[in-house]
Amino acid sequence: MHKSLTRKTNRTLIAIYSAGVAVLMIVTGDVIFLACLVGAAFGIIAGVLQRRVLQTHAAEFIQTTTAMDVRRVMTSSRAGTAAISLTWISGATLLILALVFGKLTLAWLSWFAGFLAFMLFRDLIAYSTLPAVAEAPPSKRARIP
Repeated sequence: MHKSLTRKTNRTLIAIYSAGVAVLMIVTGDVIFLACLVGAAFGIIAGVLQRRVLQTHAAEFIQTTTAMDVRRVMTSSRAGTAAISLTWISGATLLILALVFGKLTLAWLSWFAGFLAFMLFRDLIAYSTLPAVAEAPPSKRARIP
């Protein structure tokens, strides 16, 4: 199983995302609140989709060894493709918000904080599914190349 699917790695990432959002909120004040709110909303949706893929394709995820293997399994379903697409849609939406509503000097901080909030909520929602992935028996279906 690829390292990105382990609970330890995900706990570390969740802590980093949380600290990043907290630090940026403290440094910039409420300037980035809208970006974090939008990022969190997209993250919740992406997390639900990612969780569904982790539950339904646990046996395939157990066979992954590289990040590209994980991506292949994710994109093998509509929910996984939608979750990955939401990452890009979220990033673009947050960039537009940052440029339109933020001060130019803080626009990149606003975008970054919103994207950290996206990743935080996505990973928080999908986290509880990781033990099921780790315990899944390998699939007898197609092997990951």
